[in-house]
Amino acid sequence: MALVPAMHSLVIAVIVPMAFMAVHFVTLSIIIFVFVAMLIAPAPVSMTLLLGKNHAGAEH
Repeated sequence: MALVPAMHSLVIAVIVPMAFMAVHFVTLSIIIFVFVAMLIAPAPVSMTLLLGKNHAGAEH
């Protein structure tokens, strides 16, 4: 019966850091994705907005 607590503690010792690292990895990837999107997005968005306004003005 001494194996069960050892297995239990081993499972906890393995799963908790893995979950911790997974959470950190997900948060880091989300932050990096948002940062890159904020860096990349403004130029095409402003371009499309300007083009859309220009096209709308040309059509009208």
